[in-house]
Amino acid sequence: QVRPRGTERHCCPCLFASSTDHMVEAVAADLPIVDFSPFREEDGVVTGDEPTLAQREVATQINSACRAHGFIYLTNFGVSQALCDRAFAASEQLFALPAEHKLNALQRIRPETNTGYAPFASESLNRRRACDLKEGFNVRSRQVYGDSHLRNTP
Repeated sequence: QVRPRGTERHCCPCLFASSTDHMVEAVAADLPIVDFSPFREEDGVVTGDEPTLAQREVATQINSACRAHGFIYLTNFGVSQALCDRAFAASEQLFALPAEHKLNALQRIRPETNTGYAPFASESLNRRRACDLKEGFNVRSRQVYGDSHLRNTP
């Protein structure tokens, strides 16, 4: 499992900010910082209307940052540090299981849903290159997609 600088857990530190300490890292790395809060208000595209001026500005900032840098530092996106911590703890628990258990008990990744367990070196983003040196477990929202693709997972 790859972790960012230090031993603290970050919720996608190069993309999302949930504390001011992480903001300092973004500034030091010269990453564009974008405040997502206009999309958390019950207004504009959130309610099915035309985007507000603030939402348009955020969309423009994201587009510009992705084109120029490839990364953004997103703030005020609605995911708490506590939720990030729980997600990392669940990930550590899952990936610490014995390989044989993961291979036999977990739902294998399915292309039609892109959910499930992908063993180490079983995927390749570029088919002309060597396999990616990682294992993964892809999930979806239970509220939206149900539980059938999450068999035997913590």
